[in-house]
Amino acid sequence: MDLKGTYFMNYEKYFGKKVMEFSQREMTEDWLDSAHGEIHLDVFTKDVEAPTIVFSHGMAGYGRLLCPYAYRLFSNGFNVILPDLIGYGHNKGQRGHWKWSDLVKNLIDTSNYAANKFNGDIFLAGGSMGGVIAYHAVCHGAPVKAVACYCLFDFQDMELIKESSSYGPFTSLVKSSLRWISKVAPNFSIPASSVSSYDNLSDNDEFNNLVKKDPLGGNKMTLTAASEMTSVLLPISFEEFDIVPILVIQPGADKMTPAKFTKKAYEKLGTKNKKYLELEGRGHWVLDDEGVDTICNEINEWFLKA
Repeated sequence: MDLKGTYFMNYEKYFGKKVMEFSQREMTEDWLDSAHGEIHLDVFTKDVEAPTIVFSHGMAGYGRLLCPYAYRLFSNGFNVILPDLIGYGHNKGQRGHWKWSDLVKNLIDTSNYAANKFNGDIFLAGGSMGGVIAYHAVCHGAPVKAVACYCLFDFQDMELIKESSSYGPFTSLVKSSLRWISKVAPNFSIPASSVSSYDNLSDNDEFNNLVKKDPLGGNKMTLTAASEMTSVLLPISFEEFDIVPILVIQPGADKMTPAKFTKKAYEKLGTKNKKYLELEGRGHWVLDDEGVDTICNEINEWFLKA
């Protein structure tokens, strides 16, 4: 696929030349009917008989920004599918306009797409908010053998919301106000950074600014999306979860979603088939090769033994 001249090529400094060459060589695009329209998929086909990983982005990005992970997981023998969730990436429609149930359906539908396209086992992974969406998708029946959540938390944890949002002491007031304001102006767009500061996205300010300016990224969200995010309820409590093996990964120096909240979620998980990995000293979006290698090696090992 020819990616020359696209904004994505600006990430070569951080993703590396090999990832860019891999993306141009192995990536194909597809479209999938899901939740009020079509969603865009970047598909990396290793072999029709190989296992497949559906990997979800979070609030700030879109599927293609996970190519550093696709490159490594593909090299380990997996097919990889990177969906653009509704309101993000190459999809049509308003930027950042979604309901939580739509995001969850996107991952369930993509997992079913993978099961129909490939013959091997299907696995699900998600980063940042995508880790939480992946958890919800599994709870709602995504046909996967195991899940890996890079960040996992409960949006009803008010300590988390106050600490990670941009509203500070006014968080509770804003949360309650969003419910009725979003009904009056559901499509009104606000900067996503007004909900959660993208200055904490990674430890590299230049990279953060690149993501902020990305025309396909999550730099805007509607009042509907903001209200939905603060109203999400766990479909199955962490204590009751025992559906598939679950790997939980968390950067240790994360300022966007601090590690203590993912640790709290992990410790509550009722299943015995779980594992926790903390990346010491890493910020929210891990950019260094060693860190990304560690994440992918853990995912690879966890899925192959599931």
